[in-house]
Amino acid sequence: MNFQQLLCLYENRAHAESALLLKLNDKTIQMLQNIQIPEEPNGETMTRLDPSRLHATLISFRNFKNEPDRESIARHDFEAPEIVPGETRFVYRPGKVTYVLSLQNQKELKEFVDKLYSQVGKTNPEPNRFFRVTLANNMGGDPFKSIGDVTQDDFKKI
Repeated sequence: MNFQQLLCLYENRAHAESALLLKLNDKTIQMLQNIQIPEEPNGETMTRLDPSRLHATLISFRNFKNEPDRESIARHDFEAPEIVPGETRFVYRPGKVTYVLSLQNQKELKEFVDKLYSQVGKTNPEPNRFFRVTLANNMGGDPFKSIGDVTQDDFKKI
């Protein structure tokens, strides 16, 4: 299966923020849509994100919105890595539940982000980012209300 992606600079003018996202192609989106969302154990209603909103965040809104070189960072001549799907898990924070897919190629994605930043003489502001794709949440599928601080530790919990 080919998981080729397109890197994009995402600007949400309604929230006056920007993030660096790895957009997914149609074949990858279809594969993600075929992942079954199980019933949430506490009875929360989970809503899938719209397929057009599925992505892997490379740099968060918090760290990218005020980056003066964000357009230069997003512009590059090298190929983005393919995502390698990993485990799925419910992640919990007070009042929120998000169903996420971890990505197995964490090191490759980190090296890609490092390369994007080094091309403009900067350092990756999130060297410990845990790469994943949010599939659903208990906030009506609104991607801006998904849990944003998912970590490797969330996948160690059973």
